[in-house]
Amino acid sequence: MKLPVQPPIAPMLAEVSRDLPRGEGWLYEPKWDGFRALVFWDGRELLIQSRDLKPLGRYFPELESGLRAVLPAPCVLDGEVVIATDRGLDFEALGQRIHPAASRIEMLARETPAEFVAFDVLATSDEDLMNVAQSERRARLERLLTAPSKPLHLTPSTTERATAADWFDAVLLMTFAYGGFEAALFVSGETRNSRKDAPVALLVALITATILYMSVQYLVVKTLPNAASTTTPAADAAGRFVGPAGASLIAAGVLISIYGYLGANMLHTPRLTFAMSEQGDIPAVFATIHPRFRTPSVSIVTFTVMLVIFATIGSYRWNVTLSAVSRLFIYGSIVAALPILRRKSSTVDAFRLPHATLIVMLALAFTGALVTRIDIRGFGVVAGTLALAGLNWLWARTRPQSLTPAASAN
Repeated sequence: MKLPVQPPIAPMLAEVSRDLPRGEGWLYEPKWDGFRALVFWDGRELLIQSRDLKPLGRYFPELESGLRAVLPAPCVLDGEVVIATDRGLDFEALGQRIHPAASRIEMLARETPAEFVAFDVLATSDEDLMNVAQSERRARLERLLTAPSKPLHLTPSTTERATAADWFDAVLLMTFAYGGFEAALFVSGETRNSRKDAPVALLVALITATILYMSVQYLVVKTLPNAASTTTPAADAAGRFVGPAGASLIAAGVLISIYGYLGANMLHTPRLTFAMSEQGDIPAVFATIHPRFRTPSVSIVTFTVMLVIFATIGSYRWNVTLSAVSRLFIYGSIVAALPILRRKSSTVDAFRLPHATLIVMLALAFTGALVTRIDIRGFGVVAGTLALAGLNWLWARTRPQSLTPAASAN
């Protein structure tokens, strides 16, 4: 083959470690559940070599022909042969390919086609890169595979250890994405039968959001290569299967969604502080009604000022994390209250959650683990808020227990 590096080459194998390494200069990548393989392509001949130096082409004919069609230039790539299904990567399906009957291999190639995930480049058409630093090889690989298409993929890579190690960070962000369903309870006092309507509203909101988000996620993963490397996955995916008009439509939809989210918050958050003030849970000034517009003006202005402050001092991700942690404290408080409410209302005719004690313990443990993902600045905000809430609780306990009528700004 007309390449500066000739097969066979023994690939460098991974070593087992108890923890991810720390320090400068490390690249963190996922481990793919597949067959380790090297791909040699000189523009005319293609060879897929296994980790034990044997050719794999006859077992994966669809991969061999596919790589011939999509490889942009002569090169030697290191990576993994994988088979992706709706259930994830299927290592067992790979093992079924090692079969002496060509007819069976052809059948499996049609039913479960293989793909190749590249994570290193060992040579280009005229340059041996095996003695080049890994960081430079990664940069060369990204330039070589700028827009890979099936069956070729570029593995995600990061230099941030936290990104590689902290799966909890992703779950914490999902708490923000899937949260908000509890807002259906804000107006439950105005419903005809809150005991009947509130559970239905919560379930409908949660199920609808879950179906919608999972559908979007499925479309993104199925249509967008390397979805983890883009900051606008929904718009980029729409651009692939609809075109530029679709990408613009999705971008506009996102803006409308953000406007709706902020509008909903502007409506219901001041409503909460107004109601709490009206009932004497927080200072009466938050129940002040504007004389002309008949709105809780102090609550609205306070919320707006706080919104501007947090938007100014923190990034989007920081604010999303802070919002998720705040919600976790609310969810955790509700979960912790369940055993106490059960003891106090043992005779109430209501739905009884089976194995409630076990579920409460698991929920609190999981919530506590997620809360640890917030940084020190966010923790300071949450701790300050809890301290302020504690002082307010002490203040509310010492004042007369009577409803405070809505104040008037005359």
